[in-house]
Amino acid sequence: MLMKTVNQLSAAAPRSHVMLLAPQMHSGKVLCACQVPKDSALLPASDWAVAVSLKWAEQFARQTTQR
Repeated sequence: MLMKTVNQLSAAAPRSHVMLLAPQMHSGKVLCACQVPKDSALLPASDWAVAVSLKWAEQFARQTTQR
């Protein structure tokens, strides 16, 4: 469902970079779906997703060590 929404947004605005995050309450995980225009030289979607996940992991580690 998340990727379908990303695809619909990308189809409506083909020059846009799209990222959606969806928290999964039952597992405590967050799904991340990204898409960039095929001709984008700025940032591949995979690099974008990795950057977000690394930042989240950094913040999570900081919170858990401060308890």
